[in-house]
Amino acid sequence: MQKGPLQDRPGGSPERAEKQNTSKPFVVRLLLVVALLANATLVADDVRSEQTAEFENTIRPLLLKHCIECHGPKKAESGLRFDSRATLLKGGDNGPAISPDQPQQSLMIKALRHVDGLEMPPDGKLPKHEIAAVEQWILGGAVWPD
Repeated sequence: MQKGPLQDRPGGSPERAEKQNTSKPFVVRLLLVVALLANATLVADDVRSEQTAEFENTIRPLLLKHCIECHGPKKAESGLRFDSRATLLKGGDNGPAISPDQPQQSLMIKALRHVDGLEMPPDGKLPKHEIAAVEQWILGGAVWPD
């Protein structure tokens, strides 16, 4: 039998050589998984940053302009407040205002579209692009920065 490089050294054996050869792919795979997880975390942070920016630039101003006067901390018509994600999820007399799992079924969306007897704001429908922005916000999980 021919001796390999590990067999020339004390303690070298084919079994040990095989163990070393199989550990290299494991380490490579482990490093790959770590790199992928780190990348996924960075991507998730980027998405969250984009969602936060969209909320601050579009959704919050829309809520302040059209909703907070009647559905805020000073006044909560129908028991509904629009001043936090938690109060939207809790909802009012008719149930939760938003449903991130089923955004099209959200009472807020129905009210903005003026369907099923719900009409908000009461003085007229919002432009389609604003309603679409709210729909996308809810679909994206209704991110509300602290």
